[in-house]
Amino acid sequence: MTASANNLTTAFTGMLPFIILVAATVTPLLAYLLLRLYRRSVLRAMSRSSGNIPECVTERPLTAHTATPATQPLHVSFRTAGAVPDAGPPPIARRVTAVYALAGGVFALVMTVATLASAGFEFYPVRLGLVFLVYLWPVFLILYLDGSTTGRSQLLLFGIYLCVMVALSAVALARSPDLTIAQLATLWLTMNAPAAVITLAFTWQPVRAIGPLVILFLLVFISGAVLLLAVVGAHDDSLRLAANAGAALGLGAGGTYAGIALSGLLLAAFIGWWLLIRVRRAYTAKRINDKSIAVDAVYLLLGTIHSISLAFEGLAWIATGLLAFAAYEATLRFGLRLHPVDTDNTPTSSRLLLLRVFALGKRSQQLFHAVTRSWRYRGPIQLIAGPDLATTTIDPQEFLEFVSGRLDSLFIGDEPSLARALEQLDNAPDFDYRYRVNEFFCHENIWRLALSRLVENSDVVLMDLRAFSPDNAGCIFELNELVARVPLARVVLATDETTDRAFLERTLTQAWQQLGEDSPNANLERPDIQVVCFEGFSEPQLRGLMGALQVASV
Repeated sequence: MTASANNLTTAFTGMLPFIILVAATVTPLLAYLLLRLYRRSVLRAMSRSSGNIPECVTERPLTAHTATPATQPLHVSFRTAGAVPDAGPPPIARRVTAVYALAGGVFALVMTVATLASAGFEFYPVRLGLVFLVYLWPVFLILYLDGSTTGRSQLLLFGIYLCVMVALSAVALARSPDLTIAQLATLWLTMNAPAAVITLAFTWQPVRAIGPLVILFLLVFISGAVLLLAVVGAHDDSLRLAANAGAALGLGAGGTYAGIALSGLLLAAFIGWWLLIRVRRAYTAKRINDKSIAVDAVYLLLGTIHSISLAFEGLAWIATGLLAFAAYEATLRFGLRLHPVDTDNTPTSSRLLLLRVFALGKRSQQLFHAVTRSWRYRGPIQLIAGPDLATTTIDPQEFLEFVSGRLDSLFIGDEPSLARALEQLDNAPDFDYRYRVNEFFCHENIWRLALSRLVENSDVVLMDLRAFSPDNAGCIFELNELVARVPLARVVLATDETTDRAFLERTLTQAWQQLGEDSPNANLERPDIQVVCFEGFSEPQLRGLMGALQVASV
């Protein structure tokens, strides 16, 4: 390797880790701040009114039922979540997860071959297996991010991984007297620990919704200043030209240096924004989704980090990470295309409407994640946007509208805009057969009408009534709408010890007593509404809730 090539390798492998480290450090802080501001903006916009809304469903009179409540009383069935049979995740979820894992294995294989080849090592089976397992660990991170497998399954798979790693390590130690356990542990930690910490910067739950977008922009943004400074400083002519330009502007050495860095940042900002727009277009076109954005970011960043050390064997090896990522993507897309899909199922056959007490805050997020990880393989989820889930459900389109100062363009303020939003509902599955979350951003004067329309356009309704009390006037209205407009067999109510159950029963009974003759529940022989009661928030309890939802969707 020539001296100039050595200098280029040293400079490149020095700048890249610095850029990644700075971006990873800033990402969680910046993303968290942006999400807080976004939530506040959504809350302000929700409280405003716009447009001219006629008197609609806010005080809609209900026609009395021909049968009296005494002859056909409403029965409220309280069932413990853990006692409800668990139907398990849909088969397509397991198969898609397997394809993602296979693609991760291909990524690990490419990195393994490149690592051994760049160092000139022979491809002994034990050595190949150990290095492969070192590169395979991101698969478990992906399983965690996906959430379609239970915690018990993830622990089981990780246990198998450790057992295979220990077995191969034992064989390697027996065959190589100079090899020690400490060296093997150091190998794994050196290659994976820094990368794991960096990926946590944008996969951390509170910022995961926009973390990949933020770190993408920051990587480009910071690179602009670093690379321009490096390019200018690499040649005497460019350095002299920059110094003369700074002197002409009355800048000293420090001012000139800052000016070069600022110019690089501004240029990179435009490039970074262009990339975010491209991501938004790909998201809108359904070529990517929220899950693939996070997973792609993990593999692309890990591939880049792992390739830095390979560059010391030759600068061309820096492309290994991109090659491994390309192999991952090709395997994923090809594997998903080979998946059998039931084309007879209509895209809207299992539309889930999620209602909840907004005041639940983080507790809403917990239930939302538990439900969506399985249900999004069954059908789309529809909800009215609120401050509790605003930072969880934000997508690239909404994020860019917010940072562009056009958040109001997402809000529904009158009946025509509500009709357009209903027409544009995304009820088709993505490339990985997951459905999307359709959010309705509503001003104060339209949400009741929007709720009424969503009830009519949904197949199953889950209402989270934890912390429900007489103070929740909006939830009382929603319960009346459900009893009047939705077949009771398709409604599931979730409660826990914080729910005022006596008041809930009174509210449901009053709604039943006002039932109109045109209600789908008017002629039920034994009217019954299902209430799933949580005793803690464990995996069996969540599986019971999903079992209840699946029964309601049949």
